[in-house]
Amino acid sequence: MHYSKQKFESFLINSRSILNISFNTSSIKEAIGDFGYTDERLEEGKRLYDDLVEIAELQEKKEEEKKLCFERKASFQAKVSSEYMKYLKIARIVFNKDEEAYLALALKGQRERTYDKWYHQVSMFVNNILANEEYLKKMNSFGIKKNDIKKLRKDIDGIQRISEECTRLSARVSSIVKEKKIKMLKWQEWLSDFIKIVRIAIQDTPSANKQWLKQLLTKGE
Repeated sequence: MHYSKQKFESFLINSRSILNISFNTSSIKEAIGDFGYTDERLEEGKRLYDDLVEIAELQEKKEEEKKLCFERKASFQAKVSSEYMKYLKIARIVFNKDEEAYLALALKGQRERTYDKWYHQVSMFVNNILANEEYLKKMNSFGIKKNDIKKLRKDIDGIQRISEECTRLSARVSSIVKEKKIKMLKWQEWLSDFIKIVRIAIQDTPSANKQWLKQLLTKGE
């Protein structure tokens, strides 16, 4: 069976079919039993197959959780960024002639695009306003109250928590992918040896079984 020519799902279906026939066809079980493939050895193969299916399902689940996490992060960040930009534009007016404030609040230049730099930029803006009563008074005179800035601080903290969750999920997915590759190799190795033995064993089985199993084993080749 040429694994590289099959999609993962097709490979699972086809290899499971081989196991099913081997388990359920007495003449084939008898034939491969003469070559050391006892019920215990077949159960070993089934466990390897089941392990692969289980890790594949887990990967699919975690990939979906990761996708939803990043979507939630992007949506929340877009909302908070819009609020931040409103305060930023007002701050640029408020502190138009205050060079120190311009530097402290990072009012000059373009806004950062990558998340970590964006988070740092917004945090600097929020933290330095909240730490300076004079800045708060001047922003308040333009309708931006302390509670508005505190809410922005709370929101970016919320985004950071989501970002950390997304990072953990990304790490988990990477770990699962590595584990899946290992389980895939173990199953492929077991199946490859098994198929080699089956090809030998079916030479002495009834023609119906021989034709049936040969057709199955060559699927995808």
